[in-house]
Amino acid sequence: MKKRLICLLTCLSMILVACSGTRENTDTNKKKSEAKTKTPAEYAKCVTLGDYKGMELTKEKGKVEEKDVQDRIKEILQQNATTEKIHEGSVKDGDTVNIDYVGKVDGVAFDGGTAKGQDLTIGSKSYIEGFESGLIGAKVGTTVTINVTFPENYGSDELKGKDATFDVTINYIQGKKKVAKWTDAFVRSVSEYDTTKEYEDQIRVELEQQVKKVEESALQASILSKLVEISEFKELPEDLVKARSDSMINYYKDYAKQNKISYEDLLSQTFKMTEDQFNEQVRTTSENSVKQTLVAYAVAVKENLIPTGEEKTKKELEIAQQYGASSIDEFAQMYGDDYALQLVIRDEVIQFIKDNATIKEVEAK
Repeated sequence: MKKRLICLLTCLSMILVACSGTRENTDTNKKKSEAKTKTPAEYAKCVTLGDYKGMELTKEKGKVEEKDVQDRIKEILQQNATTEKIHEGSVKDGDTVNIDYVGKVDGVAFDGGTAKGQDLTIGSKSYIEGFESGLIGAKVGTTVTINVTFPENYGSDELKGKDATFDVTINYIQGKKKVAKWTDAFVRSVSEYDTTKEYEDQIRVELEQQVKKVEESALQASILSKLVEISEFKELPEDLVKARSDSMINYYKDYAKQNKISYEDLLSQTFKMTEDQFNEQVRTTSENSVKQTLVAYAVAVKENLIPTGEEKTKKELEIAQQYGASSIDEFAQMYGDDYALQLVIRDEVIQFIKDNATIKEVEAK
């Protein structure tokens, strides 16, 4: 679990926070930080670089096996499977039912308490206590009223400890799943291809592209890790560390709020950690992420790799478009004023290291 958390936090530290610390990037908080932005050259002074030219790197080469293609075919068949809809009978424990519902407190519908066409497996404990058990015995096609009480630690302050009712309509009970056979007719119905062979060839191409992306990502990560390993750090700028830590913590607080669960319960149930333990791990991850940023800045400054003028604008726009933004300004609103430049610098440094390294390719285990 801890290894999974470290990996997840590392990804978040790269995605959520602008390196310069000028913004905290969450869905609900895109305000500018009070931290004063420094230039890459100023941040680079925090690092004494090791010998980064002539690195000996290992690139693990993956391989797409026939089993991988067949596994993908099974996924496609499952994704397009149909489920029998049973429009008679009564709900039993273990049934998966399709429902509409309206939740009310003091007779008034509350935000987030209304939904249509929701699938729910009775006994899964997906809803608050009393909701699922209240559906047992209800007949398909009828509407039942369930009385529940929201727990005191519920994620929404407006609903904590409140009594509520849910008017629930049972649309149908899910029956057996029907999985189609892998035939030319099936392929034509779900894709642009005419035969199973054509689709399988395309599946193999897509899997090989995914493998190459994984290979390159792993190589890039190893380069940044090696740069950190061979370098010495005079200090870690607290503005960067705090910005990254705050963004990761705010991300999970927002996630908990959106899913109507307390932040403490999210940490204990998902990561088996207390808030103090989680904060400690976030701090460690943030410090390592900042170290990678600093070494990239230091190499970029020393080797004059930081683009300027039209070249800078062009490369920042390419980064923005890779992330789904139509402009640099839109990207800045999403991730922070200087994050595009940070990614440009990172890519330039990684390419420089690769160009000056010995890269040995080995088969992935």
